[in-house]
Amino acid sequence: MPDTTMNQTRQPNPPAPTIRRATTADAVAIAALVETHVADGDLLPVTATRVAEQDTDFIVATDDGGRVVGCAHLREYSPSLAEIRSLAVDADHAGSGLEGALLTAIEQLAVARDYPTLFTVTNDVDFFRARGYAPWPVPELHPERDEVGRFAGVLARELGED
Repeated sequence: MPDTTMNQTRQPNPPAPTIRRATTADAVAIAALVETHVADGDLLPVTATRVAEQDTDFIVATDDGGRVVGCAHLREYSPSLAEIRSLAVDADHAGSGLEGALLTAIEQLAVARDYPTLFTVTNDVDFFRARGYAPWPVPELHPERDEVGRFAGVLARELGED
């Protein structure tokens, strides 16, 4: 019996996704990607219209075909406080490190916009703790307490710390 494994060609590793600022053209893909994480309670829904209105506040990761495979949103809460929202990666890229790369890109955007503190409302507490985030009370969230209460934690990080 011939050894067929010797004749098989190995597929090269696909190129790493490109991380860039979102454009209005990405809005539908971003909203669809976020929607894949809404049913399990990890994210709140967002509409393509809303994304298009705030496209300069989104970061996306695209594959070599230009398909959006990850996203994150930086939302201003006050001149000194911003929130990480809609951090999502498609199932094919989960666990690849893309989540961390998107978080780094959002942190860089926050620094460029002079936000000293960045926070998130999340169920993935371990992911953020591993990256220097810690439980932190955000008084501005009290009006949204019912919506926030379904998540495991509110974590924040001072961006000047490393």
